[in-house]
Amino acid sequence: MTATDLEGQLDNLSLRLVVTRLVYRDVTPYVDDDALVDRVVENVVRGWQQRDQDASMQLDGPDGYWNRYADQVEWAPGSGEDSDVYRLEFCPDDSEPFNEHNYYEAVWYTHIAGLPARGGAGGVNDDAGTRGQRTG
Repeated sequence: MTATDLEGQLDNLSLRLVVTRLVYRDVTPYVDDDALVDRVVENVVRGWQQRDQDASMQLDGPDGYWNRYADQVEWAPGSGEDSDVYRLEFCPDDSEPFNEHNYYEAVWYTHIAGLPARGGAGGVNDDAGTRGQRTG
């Protein structure tokens, strides 16, 4: 094994460590199965590695790759900066009180179910499901 190979492996391990920290911080409150969370980690790592290399994007932070990924999962497509636009298909009807934890749990489990267990990059499907706005 050459020094270049070792450096590449170290870079990959460093990326996986950072992604794992971010995903575990934000997803494990809603998903209690480590194997499922690992699928999100793998998908984020693949997406980061396959992104346009000319794009000057950071992994973490308000406009970072992870935040954009999570926002696409959690919020209705096209909602932009308005954080009050939930995915309607995960909201109860108006006769039931809104439970934020149950909402995020349903969103993440549904997203993970759509990820490949291994292999090619899965992604966020911006057009999946019904869109709706909930303001309270």
